[in-house]
Amino acid sequence: MNRIDIVGLTLAEVALTLLYAIVGLWLPARTGGDETQALRERGVALQGEIRKLERTVGDQEEKLAEKQRTIDQFSAPRPGCRSRAAPSCAETGFSPRLLFTTVIRGSDSYEVAGRIVSVREILTAFEPEIAAAKQAECVHRIGVAVSRDLGGVDYDAALRRMEQYFYLRKLGVRD
Repeated sequence: MNRIDIVGLTLAEVALTLLYAIVGLWLPARTGGDETQALRERGVALQGEIRKLERTVGDQEEKLAEKQRTIDQFSAPRPGCRSRAAPSCAETGFSPRLLFTTVIRGSDSYEVAGRIVSVREILTAFEPEIAAAKQAECVHRIGVAVSRDLGGVDYDAALRRMEQYFYLRKLGVRD
């Protein structure tokens, strides 16, 4: 063999192999640097977004905790009560009877003990009883009858006015 052999390869084959190895190692490192830098920048941007989302999640958790405290406040159990509505005074034993009986004559016209009065006059007349019921955490019941000549709209308006202050027991039609 007159050719120079290095590990069974000719000098040209060794040179070509070294050239491929250098190009194979140098070229990806050279072009990969730009890609690596772009990936690093993207990673930094994503970390910034993650921090922003973590702050948003923290804010939302604080809002949720505040809402939960509000819900807990309104849904706290009241001993001896079936619901959040105040019980009637008859249920608590404060006043077993109806406070009074009325006949609805108009949208703001009620007959109580033979006199025609408005809701305001009723509230004034029974103010001590209403205040005592409020102290006892209950609501008085009243009996409500309706006049035959009363229209549906007036009846509904009159009931709604009285329901703001009393629990109603409907007694039917009276003259």
